Amino acid sequence: MSRFKCTNCGQEIISEDKVACLFCGCDDTIQISDVQNESLTENVDNQNSNINNESYIENQESFMFHYVISVFIPFIGLLMGSILLTNDDNEKVSVGKICVILGILSIIISYFIIDSI
Repeated sequence: MSRFKCTNCGQEIISEDKVACLFCGCDDTIQISDVQNESLTENVDNQNSNINNESYIENQESFMFHYVISVFIPFIGLLMGSILLTNDDNEKVSVGKICVILGILSIIISYFIIDSI
């Protein structure tokens, strides 16, 4: 006995040979082993893309810490930014620029807030 799956309704059919679906009448059925191999390949591809997305998100979260520090402790942010500006990695250089800009903006905004009080 072989197991088939209907491509139209998704029902499983157990039969000696390939037959029309007993549930919806569709003639297009495929063996379960073929379906399992296709779904296994799709799962592996999805897992690989999820790993790439997760590593991208982890990098963004680690840089988010730098941005928050740059806003709340501007001098540390300026120091971190200037250190990152000397790096060879273009992504870290751009993070360093943003940290320096956020640190300067934070100092300017806090000056105007304190000055108005």
